[in-house]
Amino acid sequence: MNKNIFQKASMLFAGIIISLFLNSCYNKIEEELVDSEIPIHIKTNIIPIQTRMDNNQFEDKDVIGVFLTTSKNKQKDYYLSNIPFNYKSSTFTSKSVIYYPKTQESCCIYGYYPFDINVLDKESGLFHVKVESEQNNKAKLNLSDFLTATTKDVYADVKPLNLNFKHRNTKLRISLEPSEGYTADDLLKTMPKVTLHHMPTNALYDIEDDKFSEHTNFQPIKPLIEWKNEANKVTGAEVILLPDFIFTEDQYISLEAENIIYTCKIPKDLLLKSGTINSLLIHYNPTKGIEIGQTNPLISDWDEGINKETTANESSKAISISSLLFEKSNICNLVNSKGVIRAEVCKEFLNSPNLTTQAIVLYPVKENKPQLDKGILLKRLGEDSYLDGGSINWNLSENTFTYTATDQVIQYYLFIAEDGSISFEEPQNAEFIHIEEALLKDNRKDEHQTYPIVKIGTQYWMQKELNTIYKNDGTPLAFQKDELTINAGFSTFSEAPGYKFYNVAALESEQIAPKGWKIPEVKDVSKLSEYINNKVDYLKGCSCCMKEQLYNCSYFSAPKTGVYKNLFITGSTTYWCYDKNDTNKYRIYVLQHLDNRKEPEIKEQDKTVLSTIRCLKN
Repeated sequence: MNKNIFQKASMLFAGIIISLFLNSCYNKIEEELVDSEIPIHIKTNIIPIQTRMDNNQFEDKDVIGVFLTTSKNKQKDYYLSNIPFNYKSSTFTSKSVIYYPKTQESCCIYGYYPFDINVLDKESGLFHVKVESEQNNKAKLNLSDFLTATTKDVYADVKPLNLNFKHRNTKLRISLEPSEGYTADDLLKTMPKVTLHHMPTNALYDIEDDKFSEHTNFQPIKPLIEWKNEANKVTGAEVILLPDFIFTEDQYISLEAENIIYTCKIPKDLLLKSGTINSLLIHYNPTKGIEIGQTNPLISDWDEGINKETTANESSKAISISSLLFEKSNICNLVNSKGVIRAEVCKEFLNSPNLTTQAIVLYPVKENKPQLDKGILLKRLGEDSYLDGGSINWNLSENTFTYTATDQVIQYYLFIAEDGSISFEEPQNAEFIHIEEALLKDNRKDEHQTYPIVKIGTQYWMQKELNTIYKNDGTPLAFQKDELTINAGFSTFSEAPGYKFYNVAALESEQIAPKGWKIPEVKDVSKLSEYINNKVDYLKGCSCCMKEQLYNCSYFSAPKTGVYKNLFITGSTTYWCYDKNDTNKYRIYVLQHLDNRKEPEIKEQDKTVLSTIRCLKN
């Protein structure tokens, strides 16, 4: 829109030359109308003032449509039908000049915005009206602002004719209010997204009776959002909707903040009137969800709208098994809108005398602990991939499991109820659940490392090698390049770029593992070896896992890192472990052998050895 102040007496239309025909009631015979010598001059106003975007002014290239008929003729029988007028340099112009018809009858002139060549419905003669589903930019929002003007009892006159445009759709302004303990600035940082769901985007409009009907083409509508902090409220969302629509259970509003989605039903008795502007305040509480509160009408030049109050309900959501992608980690958490982890899902290697397969297994979580004795085998992976549904019950002390098949029909979606129960049919009180990949986040001083996690048996391992230059209290570690480091620290080697090799002194500091994790003991790596039947290939990193060559079936993903023993030895993979009952307690767990032995091995080492580290969760 042109940003200058909109003038009440706005632009003259250049006319359009047309030939008009009408029936002469006085003579009761048909006469051919001819143009008079009086051109039609029209000036436009949008009323009330200051309602359309950008100070209520038209912009260059805006187009309105004009209809003209005489008082004798019905709306469907226009003499001048849908003639476009383009706005440019403060003036509306058309390709031709229009004149009043030379007749004793009065005329009626209709105008509307935005112009649509197919605005008239051929059967009913009503106007097709639409709002954009993507109103998240001003151009699309403006195109949703349907305006009409009607001037009746018009006679040929050299004076300009006023066309006063009025808003016919309804506008909704949305603001957010954070709960106590949170600020608008906190909420602004989450970049909240608001969407109105299953809203009509098409309708028919009777310009004679000013009524909307036949609302169709239901879609989600995204408002224009320009959030700002005003009096500890986040304001700045605006959307234009079709009025006179009776809401059903299908219409709702969603708010997404920090990947958590909350929803509110739109009250069935809420009727948004044509030409009104309404305000909506959403109360946001990260632990409870959102609710729509009653607010005062906005001071606006639109007509005053009505306000309703409704209580929010968290949305129920089906969790698609296929949406568990495990792109960053082999463990995903299923988290409800309150931030509570409801279940842990693992992409893991199941290995027992009765069942050996890669699988996706779900474990309910209670008090932040996965219930490993209540696992559900969602899906078997590999060449014979299929949904399963059987139960997995782990014996924590033995690091073994039992599998029990089920006759239950398994769906591709699952649900979690408010009591934490898991089912494959949607319960009435299903929670909205979002998926978070479980990662070990290790922050030390100015360093921020993230490690994927893999579950093997009942153990949780880092899926990548430790990569830190600090102790976990922020103290720097000593460092050497391509040679042994004596003080507590690490070395890097050009033969193994990207890896850090730590010395015994770093382990003796007991401050090298991330908090909540540890350097594995000999008994821990022995448990790992036993679970994989001492087949080292199950731990070796490889992009494939075939029946004939079961590399990395455990998802441990051990690469060829090398090891330093007075000199750097490539072709090997080793990790530090220790035996707390031995005075010379530090060992290396050898996975990759130069002689290609097929079993892992634990070897005593001295302080001249440098090795990589994989930590184990406490």
